[in-house]
Amino acid sequence: MPVHRRADDPDVRPTATDGGLGASRRSLPPQARPTVSVIIPCQNEAPTVAAIASCIRRELVEREQLVDEVIVMDDGSTDDTAAVAAAAGAKVIAVDSVLPELIAGSGKGNVLWKSLFASYGDVICWVDGDIRNFEAHFVRNLILPSSTIQPSASSRPTTSVPTKTCPKGADVSPSWWPGR
Repeated sequence: MPVHRRADDPDVRPTATDGGLGASRRSLPPQARPTVSVIIPCQNEAPTVAAIASCIRRELVEREQLVDEVIVMDDGSTDDTAAVAAAAGAKVIAVDSVLPELIAGSGKGNVLWKSLFASYGDVICWVDGDIRNFEAHFVRNLILPSSTIQPSASSRPTTSVPTKTCPKGADVSPSWWPGR
């Protein structure tokens, strides 16, 4: 089972001195910055996963410092998915190695669920491993709104999310919607 490190561990959070995208995230003190994990669930995606993982690592981990970890969750691939993903700089985790004491599940839902236990990020972004012509903005546009969220006193990230209402004003937000 993976070791979850504290979010304020200096080995977890890269620091940056430059401006640009993510500057508001980088301007927060280290203990206030949410960590971001990008997880790529894969099964036999060797032709595409390397380009995706290397793009995320190069652009969003090293250059912009918006992402803290890139994980490929390998769901029993029979091709070279794990090898090419590792060569591209991703941490590769076999789905079966996460919570092996539980009854084995199957399918993408199982992979997504187990990935939560394999990562340490406060913010999780999943990206499919079969995207052709992948570009960093696919992830950047998903994580930037949440990468500037500051933790509340309860240490859970908070943000204001507008309440959805129907035309007559009745609240139709689900019970789990933030702020409800």
